Amino acid sequence: MDNRRNKTKALEMQADPKILRQSFTLWRARWKAMLLLNLAWVAQAVPLFFALAFTTWPYALRIALSIYSVLALVLATATIFGTLNQVSDGIQLNPSLVWRSLKSQFTNAYLKLLPLYSLFFWLILADRWAIGENLFIEATLIRLVILILGILSLYWGPAMVDVPALSAIGLFIASYKLTWHRQGMTLLAGLYCLAPLALGLLTILGLLLVAPVMVVLIQLQLFRAVAVRR
Repeated sequence: MDNRRNKTKALEMQADPKILRQSFTLWRARWKAMLLLNLAWVAQAVPLFFALAFTTWPYALRIALSIYSVLALVLATATIFGTLNQVSDGIQLNPSLVWRSLKSQFTNAYLKLLPLYSLFFWLILADRWAIGENLFIEATLIRLVILILGILSLYWGPAMVDVPALSAIGLFIASYKLTWHRQGMTLLAGLYCLAPLALGLLTILGLLLVAPVMVVLIQLQLFRAVAVRR
């Protein structure tokens, strides 16, 4: 009986939704390694930046650079989720852990995350088309779908590394169920994610040092709080 009570108490403590505090605690405890991990992610976006900034470069080169960045960023994102999920369990953050996460999440990155994240791309294209055709009601609905999708996406990465058996469709369904189960906590975590994202958009330093890793940490802590409560 005592063991059961202790286990229940531990679960309740783990489910305490101090998502932002837990994320900052993990980042601060290993901030040097976190910075390097963040820089490695940002480095994959450099070719895309060049492709967008230098419009006079050959079109084929710009397309090649863009494709590289998209594929590399998806893999880098999956790797960060896999790495920081283990760091959240107390495992030391080091190059060996990152390499193991990259290998273990390689397939997941392209079979699960890429199809899900690509939904944003197609919706943005649809939004631009609707605006070009002066279909403002349709554009508003598309933007609403993008917003809802952004909320659901908070669970895609964490669920992918925590439940490897889930397919891309399974991740989408699971994200809907978790969002419906904990609407307030999910929306609050989404607001938390906006802070480092805004910092990354406004300042190069924020993007280089903090934004991607902190967003992933917040999503992982959200998933753990919601999953334990369920």
